Parts: sequence; structure tokens; C-alpha cells
Amino acid sequence: MVSRITLAVAGLALLVPTLPAAAQTTNPVVMGTYYRCNAATEARADTVVQRSLGPIFDRMLAANQITAWGWLSHNTGGAWRRVSVMVASDMDKAMDARDALIREATTRQAAAVRELNTICSSHDDYIWVRQAGSGAPADVGRNRPAAGFSVYYQCDATREQRADELVRTAIAPIYERHREAGHLNSWGWYSHSVGGFYRRLSTMDGPDHKSLMQARAMIIADLQREAPLAAREFNEICNAHTDYLWDLTITQP
Repeated sequence: MVSRITLAVAGLALLVPTLPAAAQTTNPVVMGTYYRCNAATEARADTVVQRSLGPIFDRMLAANQITAWGWLSHNTGGAWRRVSVMVASDMDKAMDARDALIREATTRQAAAVRELNTICSSHDDYIWVRQAGSGAPADVGRNRPAAGFSVYYQCDATREQRADELVRTAIAPIYERHREAGHLNSWGWYSHSVGGFYRRLSTMDGPDHKSLMQARAMIIADLQREAPLAAREFNEICNAHTDYLWDLTITQP
């Protein structure tokens, strides 16, 4: 049986500046494991990851098996309390990295895996593929600031590619304008590859949650003023969502 330490996105999440979609040569893959944890002891899970599992991620990063990793903690939102994030340049490398992580974690850090799985006793796995965002593809998930905002969308699967098009053509320019103005550090848009019922993921990173909430309000206002028809069509396609604010607790050195 595959261990729960199939650490991987999300939300946030997870974005850093990237080139426009037309200039990208690869679509980075984000593997996320979203944990439900015992709130009374979840701080111990952070320690376990940092001391026992973080060094494994660091070695994989140094060996170019992955391009980024991180550990996010719940600030505001739904039932997920922690997220493990692992980023690779393409799907093959992401799957190879996942298998390597499971092998090393369950053999060299078996006690740590058991402790983490006791504290965070259930989880949801997702594999996301970046479709748009700020910054270069190789920078996804790297040099992240302190706070993240993730929106997990339920969408009409027959029209979700149209939602991607709307993001690239109508929404991305507004995000970019606010990033260039310093209202947020980075943003991204991801499509579902494997996982549960959420079909799309939108992320923003910033120095703190207050700044992100202010940026979100400005972006929504600009979208309603500048592209109301695109906003309406997007909301018809992706008509339900769940928001999370994340603390970016541990990231790669």
C-alpha cells in the first residue's frame, strides 16, 4: 500500500513569476498532498517534516530530481490543515520523484512517516499542471514569500479548457498588472491531472495575508470593470469553489 507520505500541490498552492503561456516550452507539474490533521498536535507534524523529511526533499532538489518543494500550514479555509508540495519540470520526472520519495521516506525515515500519519491521519492527493502564471516555468514553487491564497474550483469538465483560455486572455493581464505594481509576488493557474473533484487551482503569493486579500479585492474589481463578460462566462464554467489562506511554513533553501 502506498504510504501517506506521497508528499507532493497546493495550493497553493504554488506559484512564482512565469512566462506567458505561448513562451513556455514545458508545463511544470505540482504534486500536492492535502492533509487533515489533529489540530492539537499538528505543530509537531511541522517539526517532523522539517527535521526528518525535509533533508530528503533537499537531496532530491540538489540531484535535480525536483525543482521545488514546500510545506504549507492552514491559516483560513476548509478542512485541510497541511499541504506537502513537490514540483517537477514534467510529468515523467514528477512520477519518478514521487516513487523515489516514497522509497527513501519509508525505509530511512519510517518512524517519522508513522508519526506524521498518526497526526495527519487522512489526506487527498492531487497532481496539477500549470497552464498560466507569472515567472519562468523553472521558478514555480521557488523563492516563495510568507503567505499564499489558493482557490480550488469545481468546473464543467466539458468547458474547462475554455476557462483556461479566459484566464490567459482576460484575467492574466490584470494579475500581471497588480504583480508589477507590487500588490502580490506571484500568481498561477493549474489544471487537474489526477485527484479529487476540484478541476482548477488559482494561486497567489504575497508577504502577508492582509496584502493578498487587498490584492484579491482589487483584481476582482478590475475584472468586473474591464472584462465583465469574460468574468461571467468564467463563473458559469467554474461555478463553485473553496478558498484557503496558507502559511508557507517550510520551503527549500
